[in-house]
Amino acid sequence: MNMKPIDLPIYHLPEGGLHMEEMGIDIPIDQCETMVITFFHINAIGPSGYRKSCTVYSNGRSFVCAMTLIALKNKIYSNNSWD
Repeated sequence: MNMKPIDLPIYHLPEGGLHMEEMGIDIPIDQCETMVITFFHINAIGPSGYRKSCTVYSNGRSFVCAMTLIALKNKIYSNNSWD
């Protein structure tokens, strides 16, 4: 099943955030910025540990999306015409 490319708002760490995470310091999601990433293949989607977001699994990596799981499902289905 092929899907059309889809643009999703994905949380990413603020500047210096990766260094903080490597030191074991958690970065609250509300301090992260979002950037639009185009996905050409999504393996799965599921809930995340953050409110009003979900997890996108693609090519062995996971991304936290700034959309609810239901909103993302609706966007994927409306972007594609699967029978």
